[in-house]
Amino acid sequence: MKHKIELLGRRPGKIVYNSNDYEDLFRFRKAEKIDLLDSSGVVLFRYFGVTPIQMKAFS
Repeated sequence: MKHKIELLGRRPGKIVYNSNDYEDLFRFRKAEKIDLLDSSGVVLFRYFGVTPIQMKAFS
């Protein structure tokens, strides 16, 4: 998976950027999602081109 992860400013969160136009948000492994949330509390996904309905299914 090719994505970039940054800190969410000074807040305890992370931003995950899609760095590949063809990356599918649904290919994130469950363990990877849980690790991101456990380590930061908040995760913001950018540029994955999903609808609100798809994001609800993802979460």
